[in-house]
Amino acid sequence: MKRQTVNTLLNILAWRSIQAVFVALFVGIVCFFAAQGLGGNMAYRIAGGRYGIDLMDSSTAESVARELGLDPEVSPRISYK
Repeated sequence: MKRQTVNTLLNILAWRSIQAVFVALFVGIVCFFAAQGLGGNMAYRIAGGRYGIDLMDSSTAESVARELGLDPEVSPRISYK
């Protein structure tokens, strides 16, 4: 291939890679805020997804909260572990 064609292909590949990174960041941010906007206890939702709604109770949700560090007083968005 010609040198100009190779440079053009590399420019296209670099631009598409940059676009993919921005799309991934945008989708991640939108999903984060959508999950934070949902009402209710996050531990109940996670436990319901893991074990099924029929097998979930408050002790299961509490164990999930302890396991994942979902302390309601300290937001995981603010503190890094």
